[in-house]
Amino acid sequence: MEVIIRKANIDDVDKLFCLWCELGKDQLKKDPYYKGNFVADRGYDFKKLLQSQNCCIFVAESDNRVVGFAEARTHVKDFKFYIDDYVYLMHVYVEPGYRGFKLHYRFVEKIEAWALERNFRYLVADVLKTNDGVINLLKMSRFDEYRIRLVKNINADK
Repeated sequence: MEVIIRKANIDDVDKLFCLWCELGKDQLKKDPYYKGNFVADRGYDFKKLLQSQNCCIFVAESDNRVVGFAEARTHVKDFKFYIDDYVYLMHVYVEPGYRGFKLHYRFVEKIEAWALERNFRYLVADVLKTNDGVINLLKMSRFDEYRIRLVKNINADK
């Protein structure tokens, strides 16, 4: 099965929203601190994001059907990653039957090219510590560990 990666367009909005919902459900069940149910919010406006100069969204397509997406956004210097402006890898989701390193790497390559065209030097991503699969994919794509966030649940015994 051949998978192409292309820039997302306005015709992809409904499918992007569906994939984003699947991503939310998938990730939140892996989050040891999230106790609620995922509620899809149409406030996540893919139409607006597709029109933004500060966002890029690529889709993976197989047999004329979108099976995954990757979203990245530009960020200016901040306390989270203060060295320089950077591109933040917001979301990557691929339907289970299409997942693998090769497709993930192709998404990263597209986003890197987009970032370099805009003179950014860094691509940054956050991943739950429990998500070993994504951590390994990012490391195989030459991401380095930069910071570690520690959390203490102070309400656990109440």
